[in-house]
Amino acid sequence: QKGFVDTRKLDAALSDLRLNTRMSAQELEKFYHLSNDLAKELGVSTEAILRQAAALSKLGITTAESAAQLTELGIRFAAISPGMDAGKATASLADIMQAYKISASDASDGILSKINEVGHRFQTSNAEIAEGLQKSSAAMAGAGETIETTIGLFAGGQEVIRDASEVGEAIRSIALRMQACDSETGMLSGNLADLAEQVAELTKTAGNRGGISLFADSSRTEPKDMLTLLGEFSEIWSELDANSRTDL
Repeated sequence: QKGFVDTRKLDAALSDLRLNTRMSAQELEKFYHLSNDLAKELGVSTEAILRQAAALSKLGITTAESAAQLTELGIRFAAISPGMDAGKATASLADIMQAYKISASDASDGILSKINEVGHRFQTSNAEIAEGLQKSSAAMAGAGETIETTIGLFAGGQEVIRDASEVGEAIRSIALRMQACDSETGMLSGNLADLAEQVAELTKTAGNRGGISLFADSSRTEPKDMLTLLGEFSEIWSELDANSRTDL
């Protein structure tokens, strides 16, 4: 009876993958065989492998090899990340890879190793970092910020706030506002030049009568990176009144 149930689960997982993947029938068959080998290597069920592969459909994977590689990464990521199951690990990897256009072959060094290093060195965890990046990576990448900057900002915020979702959402909101986008909808809500004038007006102090500029150059064509801006804000924060802080 158990074998019958397992077979039904396997068929259901394969059917789900067929509905969500862009792989051809030939690639699907190849992936099924690769899944069996991978399941034995990782000590999980073939069904689990197929389920994780279905979560990667948003990346537009078309080959069995890429699907197997990414599914393995998700399962290995979960194995080194207490509190995060393979499903969450795979989903977060897919979102981060899509945002930063990181290929399957680069994901281990480009994502996993960076998250794991910070998760072990700071007062946060791999699961928390992954959650924060899943919320903020698209906006941060759109603002031209690197994954290293995003991880660093998250780790710093998480040490103080201790809420991965809140920190990730805060980073997302700041990144969107830096692009003159609405933090709720993500849609363009104004002109960057107009936003720069508002920020300059709100940050005028006795020591800086011109306020803080969003741009790194006098021609106002090169926006400052987020770390630079946040550092400048922190230097004058105590000099701002309550209304200016709220508006910022």
